[in-house]
Amino acid sequence: MNKELRVCIHCNEEKELINFPNYASFSVNDRRRKICKPCASILEKQKGKYTKRINKGEVVLVRPNTYISEQQRIDGFQLMEALGFTFVPETGRWHKEGFKNPDGTFVGIIENKRLHQERRLKEIEDLDIWSKIIYLREQGITVNQISLDTGVNKTALYKFFHHGKKVQFRN
Repeated sequence: MNKELRVCIHCNEEKELINFPNYASFSVNDRRRKICKPCASILEKQKGKYTKRINKGEVVLVRPNTYISEQQRIDGFQLMEALGFTFVPETGRWHKEGFKNPDGTFVGIIENKRLHQERRLKEIEDLDIWSKIIYLREQGITVNQISLDTGVNKTALYKFFHHGKKVQFRN
């Protein structure tokens, strides 16, 4: 039996053709990749560490405080400091007074969401539950948020919106 051999362009080892992945399950031998399966797996894992390539191929890593080069780290620090952020080495996070706390949470976002929800519910406190649901939906509120605001489960809300059926609540 004559086995075809190919050289992997990544590891430069000569291997049987069966060790090279196909582009598709129905492709023929001449359409095999030029990188062997183990090398392709390693490259795929490395590729997952990056978010995207910017500025003609510059790689930006996903993990915080991980840089391709010392120059990339210096540029990043200069930019953040120019924007008024301070680096906390213990946590590895940036923060800015009045914008982002040292623990990494943004200032006021949770409080603003809570106040907005309270204002929305205060407007409709005199309505019955189904009128509240209709009003919230007309305001463009999502089913998940309506469920949280009113205490009605999502399945009941979907039945109400799709079939117009008011579901009986259990006490």
